[in-house]
Formats: sequence, C-alpha cells, structure tokens
Amino acid sequence: MTSQISDVENLVQQILSYKGKGDLPYVEKYDKNWIVRTFEEKSQIQMIEKGFKLYDDNGADLIDFTRIFLNSIEHAEDETLYLTISLIDLFKDICESYGLKSHVKSKDVLNYIVEVGRWEILNLMNVFRTF
Repeated sequence: MTSQISDVENLVQQILSYKGKGDLPYVEKYDKNWIVRTFEEKSQIQMIEKGFKLYDDNGADLIDFTRIFLNSIEHAEDETLYLTISLIDLFKDICESYGLKSHVKSKDVLNYIVEVGRWEILNLMNVFRTF
C-alpha cells in the first residue's frame, strides 16, 4: 500500500513539474486566463460560436464545453491534460459568475471573455498610471 501511495505521489509531482518544451511548468502556463486570451480574436470567437451551435438551446455541460474548446484549441497531445484542468476551472468560473448550475451557452462564454479582457485592460491602465 505504501508503494502505491509513493507511486501516486511521484505521478502527481511529475504532472505538476512537467514543462514540455518550455521553461514554465504546464500547470502554470495553461490556466483559464491563457484560454481566455487565446479566444480574444474574432476568428477564434467564431469557432466558439460554431462549436456551441448544437448546445445553445439547453447549453453545454462540462464535458461538451471541454470538448468544444479542445477541438478549437490547436495543441499537442502532452498539453491535453493541462488544458482540460484549465477548462474545468474556466467552466466553474463562468457558472459562478452568472449563477449557472451545470450548463453554459455561447453568450455566457463570450460575455465572460469580454469581461475578463476588459478587466485585464483596466489593470494594465492602472499599472501604467503608477509610473
């Protein structure tokens, strides 16, 4: 039993420290903000809208939400786990922001992206004002 716990601890440590080809661990690189920044361009937003087309009546649950984004983000196989973790965090944040329980619609996602983008711009403006 102790050997299994040690194996699990080693696996978790490897996941947390994995850097792929870069210098930054993927668990730090791929967060919900990275995903939001990835989808700030018009063509990428259109990909989200297209992906949600089937789900806009009832909304997409966590599994469909994750599938839509993973199909829309170009990524390597070793990035999938980290993107999935970040997408779960993003889904949770969107649900909390809009009082949703288990399904989101494209308008929820797009509103969230706009609000977070606006918040980042305001933060940058405040940083520049301090200089």
